[in-house]
Amino acid sequence: MKSSLILSFVRWLSSFRGSAWWRKLRGAAAALALVWLVLWLAVPPLIHSRAQTALADLLGRPVDIGRLAFRPWSLELTLYDLRVGSVQGPEPQLVVGRVHADIELQSLLRWAPVIDALEVDSPVLRVAQTAPGQTDLDDVVQRLMQPAPEGAHAVGFALYNIALQGGAVDFVDRTAGQTHEVRDIAFSLPFLSNLSAQRTVKVQPRLALRIGDSVFDSSAHVAPFLESRRTDAVLRFQGLDLAPYRNYVPAGLPLRLASGALSADLRIAFEQHPQPMVQVSGSLELQDLRLLDLRQREWLAWDALNVQVAD
Repeated sequence: MKSSLILSFVRWLSSFRGSAWWRKLRGAAAALALVWLVLWLAVPPLIHSRAQTALADLLGRPVDIGRLAFRPWSLELTLYDLRVGSVQGPEPQLVVGRVHADIELQSLLRWAPVIDALEVDSPVLRVAQTAPGQTDLDDVVQRLMQPAPEGAHAVGFALYNIALQGGAVDFVDRTAGQTHEVRDIAFSLPFLSNLSAQRTVKVQPRLALRIGDSVFDSSAHVAPFLESRRTDAVLRFQGLDLAPYRNYVPAGLPLRLASGALSADLRIAFEQHPQPMVQVSGSLELQDLRLLDLRQREWLAWDALNVQVAD
């Protein structure tokens, strides 16, 4: 049956050969293939140098991209071996094995990035505390926190199916001679968007990581048959001791953390009906909090504070 249908289609197609319509169709296909070939060869070297320069200007650090690939027929852009330099030495501050973006044609129509999928593989971040409350990443944070120029318009964007896997963070505390390692970081979000674009969600919200022998993995619940296409993620932990992290409070703050324990039971809902929307609900609790001023006097303290978060 299938072979007869294929044979009939071939005969039907052959009947158009030699006609003006067939020549126009063949010419259009050849022109499209030529355009794809030119873009496939020309776009990567053009974007490569400009992307390195733009990222270096944004971060104030040397940036190197090992290789860049572009598929014009599907508008997929992939960066390999991204490296961001450090101010402390030759070892890079950030290394990313692969960044893949599946760009939608809407991006050209809206003059704003509409990304159907954003994948980040094997990112490794190295941060060092050089003095109490100061790190070698502070200059980058300050550059990114600069206010937009007066009169500048907010940039629209729609990022869907965001997935990070194989991540790692090394936090080197040079003031205490300790290194804190975070491994096996996996992070995914259905979307982050301030545009009304509607795309197919393929990932579930998730956060997983390992700190030493402690493993954390959030859970998600999906309701695929609802019109809203709602996805709920649960973030829950109990009695996280904040005291070990008191040395990492920014030095510019006039207060010091003496003690405190944080608990959370949050539900994060992602919906696409009628527009993309993120809602947070649940509870946060902070117990045995003590804050000291610069003279080591107690400035604020309480036994327990519970905050109920509505949608």
